[in-house]
Amino acid sequence: GEGKNNHEVVSGTPGYMAPEVMLMRNHGPAADYFALGVIGYECTTGKRPYRGKSKSIIRDRIMEG
Repeated sequence: GEGKNNHEVVSGTPGYMAPEVMLMRNHGPAADYFALGVIGYECTTGKRPYRGKSKSIIRDRIMEG
């Protein structure tokens, strides 16, 4: 739940991880909605909203937003 300290728990594909997850902060349902939004975008456009050749480039593009 949101009350738990889960900032040390990081798993997932970089292009789908919410900024708070990447920053190792406590995260809740909003992180799941972020991933759902990415999936929705990908389903409607056929492309990922955040693309890059490396995990760090993808991370930087997500953090810019």
